[in-house]
Amino acid sequence: MFRFPSLNALRAFEVAARHESMKEAAAELNVTPGAVSRHVQYLESVLKVPLFERHNREVVLTPAGRAYMKQLNAAFGAIHEATEQVQRTEERRPLHIWSSITFTMRWLMPRLPSFQAAYPSLDVVFTTSLKPMNFAADRIDLAIRNHPMEGDGLTSHLIFETPLVPACSPGLVASGPPLATVADLAHHTLLRSSVRSDDWTKWLAAAGAAGLTPAHTIQFETSSLAYQAAVQGLGVVIAQRALIEDDLATGRLVVPLDFQLDGEACFFLTYRTDARRSHALDLFCDWIMSQTPPSQR
Repeated sequence: MFRFPSLNALRAFEVAARHESMKEAAAELNVTPGAVSRHVQYLESVLKVPLFERHNREVVLTPAGRAYMKQLNAAFGAIHEATEQVQRTEERRPLHIWSSITFTMRWLMPRLPSFQAAYPSLDVVFTTSLKPMNFAADRIDLAIRNHPMEGDGLTSHLIFETPLVPACSPGLVASGPPLATVADLAHHTLLRSSVRSDDWTKWLAAAGAAGLTPAHTIQFETSSLAYQAAVQGLGVVIAQRALIEDDLATGRLVVPLDFQLDGEACFFLTYRTDARRSHALDLFCDWIMSQTPPSQR
């Protein structure tokens, strides 16, 4: 009955045959010469063919051993090439990242040039959608979300927290109704996003104005549109401060009231823990964590 030799024995013989030395084979395989010798002896017992002639401390390949070595060299070479090819293919696959439109445009996009400069050979695909996300079906490697996802082979890490603040154009403060106290919001149009429709409610309650009724409200599909409406002077938006820092720095927006609500705006990295971590994923995770000071995490 045919017996297929163990791969460990085949590998031990191939290395020993290449060196014609048990000692050198042991050094390459990081085992003892005795272990290599036992593998070779086992292989000879399975094949029922001597592979080496043994002379004191030297070994010399038999004709059968030399022929077998050539075939094994080709076989292990093919395995090595196939493995490298699979790894190269996986490394070439773009890193697929899902994140919200607002986070991508207002926080991530301004910082991406530094990532590209650091890792110019990495390809990245970004998906921004309001539809429910499916890691497996959409082949997503990494998601950036406002809420952590745990279980089902997923793990999440906090990137940073940022407070909720009211913001508006400086022109609205200068020429609109007064906006010096929370109560003054009753005379303004409040801008909100449908994906974060409770932010104004939470902020007003925390500011002691739970019953406040604004003059008008305008709701947009995304926070990005609500922020842009505020820049255009359409009203006062409730904003995740980290996402409007550029507008504050350039004066397109101002924060007219001092009160801010902490703990209601967070961003998390989420990835599959039951899948092989790619080098590109590790690099991106390390990079994005480096973009926020530890005090915000």
